[in-house]
Amino acid sequence: MNSKMEPNAEQTFRISEAVIRRRHLNTAWGIVFGVALCAITLRGHAVDSDKYNDTLLVSVVAFVILFCLFNLAGHIRYVRNSRKHHLEVGEDSVTFVTGDDESVLPLSEVALAEPQSRLREGPSLMMRLKNKRIVRLVGYERQEDLIELVTQRIARTRASAPQCE
Repeated sequence: MNSKMEPNAEQTFRISEAVIRRRHLNTAWGIVFGVALCAITLRGHAVDSDKYNDTLLVSVVAFVILFCLFNLAGHIRYVRNSRKHHLEVGEDSVTFVTGDDESVLPLSEVALAEPQSRLREGPSLMMRLKNKRIVRLVGYERQEDLIELVTQRIARTRASAPQCE
């Protein structure tokens, strides 16, 4: 598909705002727990500096700062990329678009497609490719429509493909 053309809205799916909000919340909780761990270690050091020595204090604070920075950097990168990302379902392929980058998954390469439902993530579509890779479609707006559309297109592709075994 030409990237200059406007994709069909019925076949275009973007990352859900609810997923982005959940990731914001999880990142915030990680920072809160990191600060709490530093506070507990600092309090322990103030009360009993033999048990909570300087080495432990510096190690915990350094680890928490590094962990939070890496987590925050990854989160910012995800949010930035998710705003440029969408998925386009064609007649015989699924195209993943992030900015100017496009990755095309021919539906003829799908060996198994299985709808799933996970408690925290909701509905998803797990696809095992013929090369044994796994692709999961999860976290998109109109997720149920996406699963139904991709499943129908896979069935149509299989029905029209010549059967050779």
